[in-house]
Amino acid sequence: MRRVGDIPMGAMLFFQSAIYHFLNRADFQSDADWNDFLARRATHPITAERLRSLSTQIDTLAPDFARGPNRTASVEVVHFIGQRFAQFAAFLNDPMLQRVMRSKAENARPSALLPRRSP
Repeated sequence: MRRVGDIPMGAMLFFQSAIYHFLNRADFQSDADWNDFLARRATHPITAERLRSLSTQIDTLAPDFARGPNRTASVEVVHFIGQRFAQFAAFLNDPMLQRVMRSKAENARPSALLPRRSP
């Protein structure tokens, strides 16, 4: 991602939406079933461990992502994004929360994504 030369916000958005489209812990009845899936079939699973690793890399390499005239502010933005990855990783450790979020997403109307009108 560093070679792209952009702040990695798009990656965060990708992972936030991917959790609803790819299999995750909440889709399995037990940790044993989930671990079996990870060991036998998963090629690029979205797991807490992988996102924590990504968070650490983004945070460590923040200066490499920083762009624009205000380098200090850009580095802060990248650190912020790295922290959000860490928070998202924590979310992935809670299957019940995953189920609630999936249900909410599946029952949402697409029109809810439209810009809201000012009063």
